Order: sequence, then structure tokens, then C-alpha cells
Amino acid sequence: MITASPLNYLFSIGRERRLDEPAWEHLRTADPLATVFHEPGWLDALTAAWPYYRLEWLVARDPDGLLIGAMPVIRSQRYGLSQCLSLPYGAPGTPLAVNGVVRGALLKAWERAAREPLVVRAHVTLFAPPGVELIGTPDGWLPSNRTVETTQLLDLSPGFAHIWSDVFDGGIRRSCAKTEREGVTIHADTDPKSVAALDRLYRAQAGEWRNHTPFPERFLAEVVHRLPDSAMVWRAVHG
Repeated sequence: MITASPLNYLFSIGRERRLDEPAWEHLRTADPLATVFHEPGWLDALTAAWPYYRLEWLVARDPDGLLIGAMPVIRSQRYGLSQCLSLPYGAPGTPLAVNGVVRGALLKAWERAAREPLVVRAHVTLFAPPGVELIGTPDGWLPSNRTVETTQLLDLSPGFAHIWSDVFDGGIRRSCAKTEREGVTIHADTDPKSVAALDRLYRAQAGEWRNHTPFPERFLAEVVHRLPDSAMVWRAVHG
């Protein structure tokens, strides 16, 4: 365990195998850096689909033992060697915390874990939404070991009518209307047959991707099963 006291803010960082207390739910709700990949269902799906994945947590607690920060780490252990992933397949494992001091300390603790003996590979993906300052990386990380990537975010809170009229341009709206006239319909469900169809489509495309190891066939089913409020399969059907 590591004790840290920057700016007289006392807390300790340790490792724990389980984290199911209400304080973690509060952190996920309150921290703007939280994503669906911090949800227990996603993490459980990973360990269910990959038998050599083990979930552990870097945890920050105040002197009274109250949880004030945590970071999920997947340990991939095979043949006596280990990978330290936060999280696999580039999903963000950003540390969630009550403030930047705790978040930075958790990230430094992850770096120390990544440099332990027998760890042959380590990566962490950090999520920084618009308007939220990107958390710094620990001292000593070479620029060649860091990359910055951009993704697309669509705010759904204004409602479909606003997005349809103000976000999508006329060409997209005309294409959608033409597709509907040609008999294409959209279906959203969690039916196992839909999950299997998505998995087949994924594998057909993944075979053409470079440097990509397809995930186990049961993974999508585990995600849909363990995230009933967050995961759904959308299908476009012709005829």
C-alpha cells in the first residue's frame, strides 16, 4: 500500500480484487470521465469471455476507509507472464476520483504496476470528453509511448427531432428516406439470434483488419446479458 499526502490531502492507494460498494456507484455517477466501460456488467463480461483475464482494482481511500477513487485493471495471465490492461481492446479504463490529485496518484500507481517484473505488455486508454481537461500522464513516459486519438460524440439529450433536423444534413435525410422506400427496416432487440448475427458480421469484417485478434464468440452475448439497460443490437433488414 502507498500513502500519499500532496497538499496535505491524506489518502492511501492499494489493490483490491472486488469493488461492489455503493461509493463506487457514486463515483461512476458523479465523475464526468466515467463511461459504460466502468460498469460492472462490462467488466464481468470480459472476465467471463476470457478465462485468463483477472480483474483487479487500484483503489484510493481516505484515512477513514472511504472510497475516493478507483481504476479497473485487467490482468491477462498466461504461461507465467502478465499483461496490464486498462482496458482491453482500447476501451478506456480512466481512473475515476473525487479530484485530480487522487486521479493522478492512481495513474502513477498504474504505471508502477505496469513496470513490475513479468509484465510483458501494458496499456491504458484515457477518456477526455469535450470541456474536461485531459489528465496528465506520469513523469517518465516517453512521447513515443503515447498517442492521442479522436472519436465522435453525439449528444442525444435534445431529442430525436432536433438531431434529425439540425445535426444530419439534407443528403443523409434523403438517403434514409430512399432506404425506407426500398424496404429496409430497423430492428432493436437483445434476442440471441440478433447477437449471433452481429457476431457473424463482426467476424467477416475482422478477418480483413490488421493487427486485430477477434474476441471470443461468447463475448457479445455476455455483454448483452450483463448490460441489459445499456446494450442492444440494432439490425437493418431488407425485405
